[in-house]
Amino acid sequence: MSAVATDRVVEKLGNFISFSKDVREATTRQALAFTLCNRTRKLVKYDTALLLQRNNSGVQTVRCISGISDFDPQAPLVELCESLVNCADVYLENTTVHKAGHLPGFLSRFMHELQIEQVVCSSLAVDQATLVIIRFQEWSLAELQMVQQISEVADHAWSALPREQARDRLYQKLSGVRAARYIGLGLLLASMVLPVRQSVIASGQVVATDPAVVASGLNGVIEEIHVRPNEPVSKGQKLVSYDQTELQSRHSTVTEELKLAREQFRKARQQSLSAVQGAAQRFSELESEIERKGIELNRIEDMLSRSEISAQQEGVAIFGRVQDWEGRAVSIGEKIMEISDPQQQQFEVWLATEDAIAFDPGARIKFFPDAFPLRSVEGTVNTIGFFPVERSTGGLAFRVQASLNDANDQLRLGMNGTTRLYGDRVSLGYFLFRKPIAAVRRWLGV
Repeated sequence: MSAVATDRVVEKLGNFISFSKDVREATTRQALAFTLCNRTRKLVKYDTALLLQRNNSGVQTVRCISGISDFDPQAPLVELCESLVNCADVYLENTTVHKAGHLPGFLSRFMHELQIEQVVCSSLAVDQATLVIIRFQEWSLAELQMVQQISEVADHAWSALPREQARDRLYQKLSGVRAARYIGLGLLLASMVLPVRQSVIASGQVVATDPAVVASGLNGVIEEIHVRPNEPVSKGQKLVSYDQTELQSRHSTVTEELKLAREQFRKARQQSLSAVQGAAQRFSELESEIERKGIELNRIEDMLSRSEISAQQEGVAIFGRVQDWEGRAVSIGEKIMEISDPQQQQFEVWLATEDAIAFDPGARIKFFPDAFPLRSVEGTVNTIGFFPVERSTGGLAFRVQASLNDANDQLRLGMNGTTRLYGDRVSLGYFLFRKPIAAVRRWLGV
C-alpha cells in the first residue's frame, strides 16, 4: 500500500473516531440528531441528510435536516422522506438504497418531480428513528459500508439515551423562532384580559366658576370699550359706552315736541274758558299728546342712562379683542364680556359623542395645559351635560364641568389644553378595540 493511500486510511479512521466521540458525547436525542445529520459529512459525501423519529402516534416525522436549524414541515422534501419511511411497502432494515424505479407509484412520481434518483435509509433503534441520506451521485459499496458503520454507532447511542420526558418534548416544541411567535401571541392574547382604567381624551379650557355676564342693555352701536382683555376692574368702573348720537338727537326732538305740545295745551285751556266751539275737544287731544311725548321722553332718558355699562363686581374682564366690539351693533341681551374672579377657576371640557364613556360626577380628570404640556393638573367632575351641543368647530360634544383639586398659580382663565377623563376599569382588549368595535357595529347597523 502506498504512503498516500495509507494517509487516506488514517485520515478516515481519525474522522470515524472523532465522529464516534461526538456521538457518545451527545446527551440528548436532539443533539444526537444534529450530529448524525451534520458531522457525518467528513465520512460520507452527500447533499442532504435527514433524521426522522417516531412520535407517540407511531408515525415517523422529520426532526433534523443538515445545514439548517429551522424548516417547513410542509416542504416537498420533508413530505417525501416522511412518506417513504412510513410506507408499509418500503423495507427499512439496516442500510438500504431505494431507487425511484423500484418504489411504489406515488413515491416514484414524487422522487422524479424532485429529480431524486435514489435515497439511502438506515433504521435506528428498531425502527424508532431513521437516517435518510440523499445525493445525486451513485453510491459505491465502500460508501454504503461506511453508512452501515455510522448507523450501527448511531443505533447504539440512540438506544443508550433515556427516553425524552414530556417536559423535554414540550421544551422542544416551544423552542425556535416559531415557538417564540406562539409564545408572544399567547402573551399578547393573555394581556388582553388585564384590567386597565378606561380613559378618553377631550379638549378643555380653564374658565371662571361663577362669572358675572356683562350683556347689552339696549339695541345700539358700541362706541368704546374702556377696559382691556384680562384687565382687573373694580366695582362701579365704566366698562362699555354706546354711541349716543341718535339717542341725543331723538331726545332733543322729543323735548321740543313736548314743549310745543304744552304750549298748545295752555292756549287750548284758555280757549276752553272762552267757550270757543271745539276747544274742549282740542284740549283733550293735546293732553293725550303731552302724555305720549312724556312717556317717549322718559324711555329715551332711560336708554341714555343705560348707554354706559359699569362693573357690578370686582374681577378680571374676560372677552376677545377690543377692536372686535368697538363700532359693532349689538342687540339687547347679547353677551359682551364676563367679569370673573381669577382665583375661582374650573375646567370646562368638551367630550365628543363618539368618545363618551361611562363615568359619573366625582370621576377623576387630568388637565394638560398647552402652555406646559409636560405638567398636569388634577380635577374632579362636577356636572355632565345631558344632551350634546353642536360646537362652532363642528361636531356634537357633551359639556363637562370639573373643579380643581388643588389651586395652581400657573393656571389662568382662558387657558386651553387637553383633558384626560378616567372612567371604570375595563379589559385591555376592550380599551384598545372600543372604537373599531363601535365602527363595525355602526357599519353593520346593529
